[in-house]
Amino acid sequence: YISKIIYNKNIIKSGGSGQKYVAQFTDKNGIIIDNLIPKWKIISDFTDLLDININENEITIKVDNDDLIDEEFKLILIDTNSQALKDEIIIKIESLL
Repeated sequence: YISKIIYNKNIIKSGGSGQKYVAQFTDKNGIIIDNLIPKWKIISDFTDLLDININENEITIKVDNDDLIDEEFKLILIDTNSQALKDEIIIKIESLL
């Protein structure tokens, strides 16, 4: 199986609304697999400063800390049974202004 993070932007604005990232799992033919449970992991030195909300197959991340502007972190998607290849993206924090 293949994991895919579906998203509009890999940029989060400090002080702005959160960005939503959606987990999708497919087989090698692109057919969506519904019975895998997503497991999200964030790699950063400031994870505790992020506002993270997980709801079923979605994760919403926002931040309200201008000290983190220009910082980046990695978002990783796997499934709870490690049946799918992982997907990962780099997310950058930018100024709201």
